[in-house]
Amino acid sequence: MTWLVTFAKPVKMWHQIVFLFIPIVNLWAFYRIQKLTKFALYVLVPNIVVNIPLNAIVTTSDDPSWFIVSIVLMIGFIILQVYLMKKWTLDWNAKFPQTN
Repeated sequence: MTWLVTFAKPVKMWHQIVFLFIPIVNLWAFYRIQKLTKFALYVLVPNIVVNIPLNAIVTTSDDPSWFIVSIVLMIGFIILQVYLMKKWTLDWNAKFPQTN
């Protein structure tokens, strides 16, 4: 696909982490390190599959424990995103020779 741009250069870790917290830009951050598909399979799809039914339960239930479960899962997915971004960015940057 010629319309896809490949970023064949190292990326800054802190940029990648900041981009995680900006909607749509987080997808671009994973695309930059060629891990968008894995991100979708490991984080986006499970997040959607878990959160849609959970949000239905939270909005219809009077039990506050479901809200706490929802918050814990949200925090867990954020931690997973940060971990994967850090790991995959380090792997990506290791492909390039260090220039000082």
